Amino acid sequence: MTAPVLTVDGRSGSGKTTLGRRLARHYSLPLVDTGLVYRGVMVAAVRRGIGADQTEQLAALATSVTLEVNTDSADDPAWLLRVDGEDAGPLLRDPAHALLLSTISQIPAVRRALLPLQ
Repeated sequence: MTAPVLTVDGRSGSGKTTLGRRLARHYSLPLVDTGLVYRGVMVAAVRRGIGADQTEQLAALATSVTLEVNTDSADDPAWLLRVDGEDAGPLLRDPAHALLLSTISQIPAVRRALLPLQ
C-alpha cells in the first residue's frame, strides 16, 4: 500500500505551510513544500547570475541543479533546502527576487524538470 498524498493549495500567506505541517504531523507523513523546489532553482540562478530574461538558461539549470528538501514537519527545522549541497539561506525568501521566482515557476520546461522531485 502506498502512502496517501495530501495537497494544500491557496494564495500566498494563506497558511498553506502551517496547515501542511499540522497534517504531516497528524498523519506521520513527510512535508513536501513544492514552492521550496522552485525557490531552490531561484537561489541557484541568483548564485550563478542568471536573470529572469534568460529562460533557456533557467530551464537548463532546473535539470542540472541538485535540490534537497527537508521534509521534517517540525515548526522550525534546522534547514529547509539545500541547493547543490549548500543551505539556501536567506536568499530562499528574499523578496528582491520575486520576479525571477515568478518567471521560473511559469516556464514549462522548469515545471517538467522539477516534477519528479515533487
